[in-house]
Amino acid sequence: MAILAHAIKGHSQTLEKLEGLIKSSTLPKCLIFSGPSGVGKKQVALALSQHLVCEKGVLACGSCGACQRLELLKSESLMMLSPENDMIRIDEVKKILPFLELKQSGRSRIVIIENPESLNLFAANALLKTLEEPPDQTYFFLISSSPWKVLPTIKSRSITIQFSSLADSDLKALLPELADWTLAAAQGQVDKALNVQQWDQEGYRQDAFYVFRSLFENKIRSPDDRIHQSFHNKAAQVALLECLLSLTRDALVLKLGHTPLKTFNPDFEEQIKKQEIKTSHLSIIFQELLITEKYFKQNVDRALALEHFYIKAAYAN
Repeated sequence: MAILAHAIKGHSQTLEKLEGLIKSSTLPKCLIFSGPSGVGKKQVALALSQHLVCEKGVLACGSCGACQRLELLKSESLMMLSPENDMIRIDEVKKILPFLELKQSGRSRIVIIENPESLNLFAANALLKTLEEPPDQTYFFLISSSPWKVLPTIKSRSITIQFSSLADSDLKALLPELADWTLAAAQGQVDKALNVQQWDQEGYRQDAFYVFRSLFENKIRSPDDRIHQSFHNKAAQVALLECLLSLTRDALVLKLGHTPLKTFNPDFEEQIKKQEIKTSHLSIIFQELLITEKYFKQNVDRALALEHFYIKAAYAN
């Protein structure tokens, strides 16, 4: 069994500050952990939770029953909520109050809510009532990658802790098998590193570069068979869009020349340089990709959205 805080990578100053608040008994009742996905916000929330339930000291010992149960996510002092079908409904939030009213067996009770921006209006209002007068030794940790979507009334009763992307060295320590190019493409996010690695293994990055390259070949004005097949592969659609955004961004960075910005796809860098690309055309492609990204979020047919992007981008040349 372990002390969860010892496994945290990349957020030592944030963790040290929060541990100081626990030691001084001044930890706010509700914290919003804000920052990119896959950087360790949930891990920090769990590490703090272990500190708060430890039976032996102010901070976690890692060996008592309370610490061990929390590490295994079997703690009677911890409740976790996460979206189902992209939404947290009021029925889930209503479970919080009975949980808080149970006879307390440990030092504290903790509620961790992932993606609080997915609370529907009724659920958010129900949570708000609990946040207004939380019971003693009760803490709420809200974990969000889109804090601007969290209701202002909830944010006004919370303190926001900002998390940044992980350094390459921290990401490598967590995922030592990653190739160097994957570290660049991951942008300091564990989930993105794993996604990019999988996309490369399944050929989606190569398909995305084929699409990218074809946009600058005057002879191809509509999707050919390979592109059409890629666009209609449901498993590949998100990967294609993310990779196209990344490749177009890299092409713009390379066009700028002397810039401290690094490319996210260094393994494609030489191939990108070989393309005869106008900066104005790249800008249009990037704008069209951002529009396509919005279509994806609005549940528009993704294959049609990708084909619409392709035709708009190809004819912009």
